[in-house]
Amino acid sequence: MYIRFEVEWKFETPVFLRGNASIVCMIPDENDIPGHMAWTKDGKLIGLNIASSNSTKYDLSTKYSMSSMVYTLIIKDIALDDLNMVYKCESGFSSAAGILPLNEDTFVALPRTEDISRKFTMKDGLIHVVLEVSSVYPLPKCVAAFKAKNITNFSTTKYFNESSLYSMTFDLNYQTDECGNITTSCVIGKNAISSLDAANEVKHCERE
Repeated sequence: MYIRFEVEWKFETPVFLRGNASIVCMIPDENDIPGHMAWTKDGKLIGLNIASSNSTKYDLSTKYSMSSMVYTLIIKDIALDDLNMVYKCESGFSSAAGILPLNEDTFVALPRTEDISRKFTMKDGLIHVVLEVSSVYPLPKCVAAFKAKNITNFSTTKYFNESSLYSMTFDLNYQTDECGNITTSCVIGKNAISSLDAANEVKHCERE
């Protein structure tokens, strides 16, 4: 994904919450690259040449590649307030700008351990599984299986907005008199990142 001006602006996807994001400007040699280059965030200077205004948050670097100057900004420990902002690189009188967006095509927030709650019970042959997840983006898509048989249609999924992120409750009720393994799993994001996998063994049952 890029926005083309006199120089080329692009970023690597997906961008992960609490991860690092790289934004690159490709500056052609014919632009007569000057000694002055800069990065700004919503008009505020965050880097001049390779000097960062906040080294714990931003890294800057330059290198030549295929007859172009590659001017890179690395944003560390991505937070929500780093997104939907205009990042602009300047090289002399040339510049390129673009938004680091918060959308399902480019951004993923994986839940931390403390954001996940799982409950598994079985009584009188009724298996009850509840998976609760918070601080996730985009919406997870979850499935369940018992003895390798898809039983997702015995579940309900509810989603809730948490500012820019989501929370989810996956609730499964399945009646059986068989023993076996029950598994749940979810995928998150356009690249279908596997997450939230869990398995439980049903032991107290009536065998045929």
